[in-house]
Amino acid sequence: MTITGLPRFQRKAMREFLGKRNTDGDYELHFEDSISLRRLSSLWYGGGMVNVKYNGYTFHIEAIGDVYADLYSTRNDRHIAYVKDKYNNGNFGSEMLSYFRSDTSLEKILAGEHHRYRLEMCHNNWWECFVTDPQGVFHDLMWALDQDDLFEGIEAVLNSLDATINDLEETTL
Repeated sequence: MTITGLPRFQRKAMREFLGKRNTDGDYELHFEDSISLRRLSSLWYGGGMVNVKYNGYTFHIEAIGDVYADLYSTRNDRHIAYVKDKYNNGNFGSEMLSYFRSDTSLEKILAGEHHRYRLEMCHNNWWECFVTDPQGVFHDLMWALDQDDLFEGIEAVLNSLDATINDLEETTL
């Protein structure tokens, strides 16, 4: 396993996470954008995040979708911020980072349990995977990953590499 595009301590965290889940293999993970270990939810990001290279195939993990959100104060119900994050830009993360900084805070806000903020969302995004085969053909699998945590999404892709390649090869015969 090779991991590139992350600082050393994040590579170590990724290796430890995957090592606990028995996902060692002959693949390369290349992170296209910087991440925070405290912010692994897809809401923080937009677009291409990780490419997994395996047996000539490239699996592209991306944060896909539009995020529309309104942030309010719980103290006086004052409107604080509005984000309309379209085209997978990751604007939600950059805008909301000044108000809350982690997945833990985000989860509390979404559950209505945060002491300071309330968040109303009418759209969101998710992790999705696409594949480019060794011939350079892009396959839009519309594979929405069930996990919202980036590391867990990567794990799901790694656990499905061979099965996905077999499916692609069967459909192209």
